[in-house]
Amino acid sequence: MFLDLSSSTTIAEKIGHLKFSLMLQECFQKLSSIILDYEAEIYQFVGDEAVLTWKINQRSNLEDCVSLYFHFTQILIHHKDQFIKKYDCVPQFKASLHMGKVTMTLVGDIKTEIVFHGDVLNTAARIQSLCNLYKSHLLISNTFYSKLKKMENYNFHSIQNVSLTGKKQTTTIYNVILK
Repeated sequence: MFLDLSSSTTIAEKIGHLKFSLMLQECFQKLSSIILDYEAEIYQFVGDEAVLTWKINQRSNLEDCVSLYFHFTQILIHHKDQFIKKYDCVPQFKASLHMGKVTMTLVGDIKTEIVFHGDVLNTAARIQSLCNLYKSHLLISNTFYSKLKKMENYNFHSIQNVSLTGKKQTTTIYNVILK
């Protein structure tokens, strides 16, 4: 999952870099408070974005990936009065979900870091970048959608023939909406 703060530049200009940083810290603390409930791991924070991962196997519940996003947004909404008082805004996040194999490797000499490489990350990032275009808060890949069990609390609207930067073939993605 690529989870990115919506309108981050506008918010940062409005409230200043210090308050913006404090707001992000608060958002990510709230996110961190629920990730274990959904068996997720935070791979990394990149600016105003969090990249979450799950180890997928036969016992995995992919529905948890979708539910985590909506639980996080509900937490932010629940604390909206506090956010308005402190930061004069209510943060909203947009996200994408995709799945597949990744390569994990150690890079660097002076500063080392474990990093993930692979098409999965590139595709997830490309899909997340389309949230504004499709006026969506959560977009998922066809690959991810095809593995989901029926989820009664959500509507899935297909968007077909989507071109992703760097990809030769178009794909289908799904806009996920809480009922």
